[in-house]
Amino acid sequence: MRQSMNRSMPDASPPLPVRARDQGLRQRLVAWRVMALVNVTQKSGMPAYRQATGLSDVEWQIVRQVGVHAPVVLTQIAALLSRDKGQISRTVGRLVAQGLLVRAGRRAPLALSSRGREVYARIVRLAHARNRALTRGLTSGELRALPAMLARLQMQARRLIDAGADRARGTLASRRALLAAQLTDREELRATQRDLPPRERLILPDFINLLNLLRTSATAVFGQTTGLSEFEWQTIAQIGEYGALTLIELVSNMNRDKSQVGRAVKALVAQGHLSAYKIGGGRHVRLVMAQSGQRIYERAARVALKRNAQLLSGLSRAQQQALFATLERIAANAAGLSSGPGTRGA
Repeated sequence: MRQSMNRSMPDASPPLPVRARDQGLRQRLVAWRVMALVNVTQKSGMPAYRQATGLSDVEWQIVRQVGVHAPVVLTQIAALLSRDKGQISRTVGRLVAQGLLVRAGRRAPLALSSRGREVYARIVRLAHARNRALTRGLTSGELRALPAMLARLQMQARRLIDAGADRARGTLASRRALLAAQLTDREELRATQRDLPPRERLILPDFINLLNLLRTSATAVFGQTTGLSEFEWQTIAQIGEYGALTLIELVSNMNRDKSQVGRAVKALVAQGHLSAYKIGGGRHVRLVMAQSGQRIYERAARVALKRNAQLLSGLSRAQQQALFATLERIAANAAGLSSGPGTRGA
């Protein structure tokens, strides 16, 4: 990564940039808060799932998706996990060889074997234990109100998709996001368990469903606004929001593979939207917005704030405040969890 950017990466690091206007998008945008919540929840749970299943993160996530959606094909799993289809295909091949997944042929739908169902049952038990930990400190009233507020946001997100229907189906990234949203809509119907007491209802499927709907409605809009790929403008948004990030911080914030983040950064540096500087004696990289990148960020921010107002239009001010307070509590609970048996993992 450092070698690939040596020509555009001086040794001396400039002062951290001061933005003319601190828009605080991560506090104001529903999409940003939901994305951060899903990321911290998933990251904090990965060690526990690895321990419970004996599988890598990608492997147990695939087992979970097959358990929820079967019969399901490779393209659908790649969309749900927002990962490269080639990586999913290779991992599925290993899971078939291990006897956890079954299929009639390489292109045939996937299902769980008897061993796979045993592993999936462990995942479900861990998810319910984790759900109790995530909702700690929330009242029964707050837990009853949360699904209704998320349902209103999902409805508004679907309206944004309908409003930009042509664009929402135009690019490969848009089609993948739309497929993920359609599948998680189906998952949401299965997972809501409306007759269960509030504390027994899994909350994460609702958030993932909302996030996929928001991604679907946003992909083409922000692609047109910024002229960048989905992952590139998400990278610009992160660095624009924080002013500067190290590559390690960026990878953590985006909860993606380091190589994927590295490719996006390399492209943005080559386009002149980002500047990269060596720090720590050349061991690390600090990423700073260039002027063209800052202009892109500000254009995208205006669009994001307008869309955010549309999303929240179905909720009163009091409901919005209650929603944000609930999100903060759940995120704090997720961040406070570490690996271990029983209540660890999500």
